Amino acid sequence: MASGVYFIVMLKNINKNEQVASAGAYTVPNVPYFGMYDHKGSFSFVCGYMSGDFCISALEILEYWNPGQNNIRSVCDRLGEGISDSESAVRVAPYNLTQMFDEKGFSVEFINISLADLKKYINPKSRTPLLLFLPISTDQPDTVPYYPATVLIGVDEKEQKLTFHSYWLGNNYELSFDDFNQLQNRLQPDQRNAYVVIQPKNLDEKLKEVSERKVETYPARTSIMQNGEQMFKNYAIGSGGAYNASLWPQALDYLSKTENNPSFNEFFPPYFKTMLYYQMAKMYFLKNDLDNALNYAQRAVAINQDLNKPWKDWPGYEVSYVRPDARGVAPEPYTILGDILDKKGDLNGALKAYKQASNILIPSAKVDASIQNVELEMARKGIE
Repeated sequence: MASGVYFIVMLKNINKNEQVASAGAYTVPNVPYFGMYDHKGSFSFVCGYMSGDFCISALEILEYWNPGQNNIRSVCDRLGEGISDSESAVRVAPYNLTQMFDEKGFSVEFINISLADLKKYINPKSRTPLLLFLPISTDQPDTVPYYPATVLIGVDEKEQKLTFHSYWLGNNYELSFDDFNQLQNRLQPDQRNAYVVIQPKNLDEKLKEVSERKVETYPARTSIMQNGEQMFKNYAIGSGGAYNASLWPQALDYLSKTENNPSFNEFFPPYFKTMLYYQMAKMYFLKNDLDNALNYAQRAVAINQDLNKPWKDWPGYEVSYVRPDARGVAPEPYTILGDILDKKGDLNGALKAYKQASNILIPSAKVDASIQNVELEMARKGIE
């Protein structure tokens, strides 16, 4: 189930009598950006698409209020405790978030805030970024309820736009009020205008400290963010949403849209090309379309190197669950290639592919079992 459903409960209406800041434009300064465009070093261990956005958004808010005081991996592990399926996620995730922030000296409120009232928090006095969950695109199908966590940092009433740090779409991502309302309307009525307000318990003291910090200019959005926006939207729906939920027709549709985008070769980063080809191979394999599956698996393997290296203004993407000296290689293309070749009867080819995966994986028990099965089959058939 998508992370956006975590907080459909525990909501209350904002106090109508609270004074709202005057109209204008304001962006909260110094909110750090983490996400798909910063998946190296300590951030390479951030969990995947289904909960990574949740963890990352919490980290952005933690690091904004208390810079340099947070262990990235322990925060993500803490937020994921007890979450093993969609049913428990709905129940456990709000509790985990509230408990973790409470332990760190924060208050957490799950509230409804109208678009007009966002400036109560996004203003020079309150300086409070807000966590929320949104569909990734205005044309996202209702059958893929994937609502990644994001952080609101700016409101501009004159220009009628909002500014976010988006897990999938990058830092300082801007949305018009109209597009934002369209995204909200794709949610169920009880999920709309739902925000998580996270503030230190010693708010006045912390706001004084925050206001005295040197204001750092937000980095410019990269060419990958700008030119890859539509591809990342389609990929987020296809991979982060549909594929992870085993919604194969929708996944195939949106991954194909990503691949067929005219900017795919020029602006879609190597890691995501590799994983898209792997996922396409896996889906065709499940459909028993072995020729198409093999084609995509071979394409994935062909580009499966140096994924952690910079490419244009993309910093690279480190794979965390492999040997330290293999951070630029994904094991999945080799495992699916092995599955395909095994099913096609090419046992030598399958064995080679499985061994390539096993050599880089930590741990590799599942692949090693496949190796053993192929070796037994080869021995039975007298194949050397």
